[in-house]
Amino acid sequence: MEYFVQGNSMYRYSSYQPPSAPQPPTPPYQPPPSSQQPPVNTSVFIDALGKIRDASLLFIIVNVLAVIGSVILILYIQPLMPSSFEFNMEVFIKLLSAIFWVIIIWVFEVVIALVALIKLIPGTSSLARADPEFSTASNLISIGYICGIILLVLGILTLIILIGFLLLVLSFIFLLIGNIGLILLCFKLHDRFKDAL
Repeated sequence: MEYFVQGNSMYRYSSYQPPSAPQPPTPPYQPPPSSQQPPVNTSVFIDALGKIRDASLLFIIVNVLAVIGSVILILYIQPLMPSSFEFNMEVFIKLLSAIFWVIIIWVFEVVIALVALIKLIPGTSSLARADPEFSTASNLISIGYICGIILLVLGILTLIILIGFLLLVLSFIFLLIGNIGLILLCFKLHDRFKDAL
C-alpha cells in the first residue's frame, strides 16, 4: 500500500480526499411575483359600489320615464299635428295638453337623473382613484351624463323652437356615451370581482 507525506502527517492514497473548494453562499429565497391585483382599500370599494347601485336603480326609473315620454310624443302628439294651415282650437288644446304632460315627464326625468348623477359620479371617481383600471369608464360616465343632462335641460327649455329638438338629439347622444361608460364599468367590476352584477 502506498503512502504519501504531507507536512508532518502520512496519508494513504485510498483515504485521501483533497479539500473541496468553498461553495458560494445560497441567496435568500424570493417568492415569484404575484399575478393578482394589487390590494386596495376595501371600504372605498364598498362605499363606491353602494353609490353606483343606488344610481343604477334611479337610472332605471329615468329610462322608464323616457320611454313613456317618447310613446306620448310619437303616438299622441304626432297625430294631433295639423296637416294644413287651418286653425282648429280643439286640436290645438289637445296638442298643448299632450306637450305639457311630456314636458312634466321630462322634468321629473331630469330631476331623478341629477340625483342619480350625484351618487354615480362620486362613486365612479372613487373607484378610479382606488384603481386606475376604472378611469376610462369613469371619464365616459362623467362626460356623457353631465353633458347629456345639461343639453336635455336646454332642449326642454327651448322645445318650442327648432333648436330645442336639436339639443334633445345631442343630449341623447351624450347620454348614450354615458351608458356605454356604465356598461364598461359593469364589465370591469365583473372582471375584478368575478361576480355578475
